[in-house]
Amino acid sequence: KKGPIFNGFDVDMYNVDLFDTSEDIIWHLQKDLGCIVVCHFSAGTYEPWRSDWEDYFSFLKTFKHYNGNDPPFLGNKGNNKGERWL
Repeated sequence: KKGPIFNGFDVDMYNVDLFDTSEDIIWHLQKDLGCIVVCHFSAGTYEPWRSDWEDYFSFLKTFKHYNGNDPPFLGNKGNNKGERWL
C-alpha cells in the first residue's frame, strides 16, 4: 500500500516496494539519510490491487466467475490478497 515510510529506524538499509515507493522517497533514503535502498518487485505474479493489472490481464474482465486457479495462473499464493502465481 502506498504511503509514508517511517525512516526513524537506526538501520543501514531499507527494503521497499518498487511499485509503491516514489522516486522522491528512495532518493531521500539514499542521499539524505545515507541508507542502502533495495527495491523489490514481483515479476511472476498477478496482483489485483495494482493499478496496472488490466494492462496485462484484461481478459480477466470477460470471466464472470474466474477464481484464479486455472491457466494462466498456477493458483493462490495463500496470502489472502488474491495474488496468483503465473
